[in-house]
Amino acid sequence: MGRKITFEELFDSADPALEPAREVIRYRLLLACGMGIAALGGLDGIVFCGRYARLGGQLGPWLASKIQLRPPAPSPVPWEVFGAPLRRLVAEEAEIVLMERVNAVAEDAGSYRAVVDR
Repeated sequence: MGRKITFEELFDSADPALEPAREVIRYRLLLACGMGIAALGGLDGIVFCGRYARLGGQLGPWLASKIQLRPPAPSPVPWEVFGAPLRRLVAEEAEIVLMERVNAVAEDAGSYRAVVDR
């Protein structure tokens, strides 16, 4: 009978009895990535973030070595681990975009005022 185990425990453990489970999880991950690549029409890179970001260090090199893309795509596929929560990364990007827009509006308003003040 099996036992409950987390992904972290599974991939951190050196127990040879867990190797079949690791192989199944890797295979399912590779299938999911393949489906995503097909749906998106390509791949720029692999990003590990959120709850399983720490596993990226172990799964990233393996996964990148298994994915074969047509040239001129890079080989092996680039991968990265972001330890920050995804919500934080999205919020930071949104803040950058918002500030760029605010600055652009301010610049346009300054140009308009300069014309009106003449």
